[in-house]
Amino acid sequence: MKRKKIIQVIPQLNSGGAEKFVVALCNELSKNNEVILVVLFPLNTSGFFTSDLYKCVKLISLNKTSGFSLFTLLKLNKVIKIQKPDVVHTHLLGFYYCLLSYFDFRITSLFFHTIHNDAVKENPSYIGYLLKKMVFKLRLVKPVTISDSGRESFNELYGIDAALVENGIAFSDKSVDYNSIEGLMSMFRITKFTKLFVNVASVKEQKNQIVLIDVFKRLIEMNYDVALILIGKKHNEEIFSYIQSNTGERVHYLGEKTHISDYMRGCDFFILSSLYEGMPISLIESFSVGCVPVCTPAGGVVNMIVDGENGILAKGFNEMELFDAVVRILSFNKLEVDEMRVKCIKSFERYSITKCAEGYTNLFKGDV
Repeated sequence: MKRKKIIQVIPQLNSGGAEKFVVALCNELSKNNEVILVVLFPLNTSGFFTSDLYKCVKLISLNKTSGFSLFTLLKLNKVIKIQKPDVVHTHLLGFYYCLLSYFDFRITSLFFHTIHNDAVKENPSYIGYLLKKMVFKLRLVKPVTISDSGRESFNELYGIDAALVENGIAFSDKSVDYNSIEGLMSMFRITKFTKLFVNVASVKEQKNQIVLIDVFKRLIEMNYDVALILIGKKHNEEIFSYIQSNTGERVHYLGEKTHISDYMRGCDFFILSSLYEGMPISLIESFSVGCVPVCTPAGGVVNMIVDGENGILAKGFNEMELFDAVVRILSFNKLEVDEMRVKCIKSFERYSITKCAEGYTNLFKGDV
């Protein structure tokens, strides 16, 4: 197959599921294509995942400042015209900075945009929604969704169909820091029976961490032998303050971390309390290492977890519903949990980055 020149566009490379996914996709696509990753913001302030990028992937930063930047829109248009890619693939707010290029008749590239979240939630404003709807209706950009539920929300919002390519990640072997991470995790076990739960998510309203903290306060008050570890970047000061005010012997906030899969290897369960999601990269990571997930029924999560088989799905999003889900997993015996771990690892086969990249490659060729 002829090599393609592919430009991927994303606002930043700070810690987050979409950012981690884009880096993994760039790396995988670069095995058979020329790949250029364009990041809108400066890398010195938004380059958390830069070191994970393969050296063969060309990295361009447009050094965008905060707020809307017409200059950045013009710079990106210039990059696309100079590079003459076969494909331009945008993510998150990268869509809007290609607006000029969509209507530039001198550019013959095919444009694709992946919707990483619920279609309604991904729009920053009503104007943003109208711009997307116009561009999609005119077929200037091919929309791509990442889960069945995401596709349904997109079709309902825009009244048009979208392609579906499920998310994927590369499997991560144990890092050189694994022993020290494992030692840290063991320190959080109050007794040899303590069950460790890890929440990997940015600290923001979408991730519903106030409810998560309240669930563990209730568990601890009822003398359940559990501990909660939270890993993720601070975005919302109010939620962060609430987490901080409730840390202690059994609740720990570690901030941003690399080698996430190693932290999951050191825990018993992964827990996600989100109000809405696309297809969480953190959930796929938990599958990859057999860290059994307990999740709210947010977006694509319901397409990934078979309740009681490869994880536990809460009935809803409030404190009592998530509490009941945690109590359910704690009621399973060791053999039952071990069987779930095996099924989690088996589930990961569906979400490998190789399979995901094949889906995008077929899409870029027009086979989907």
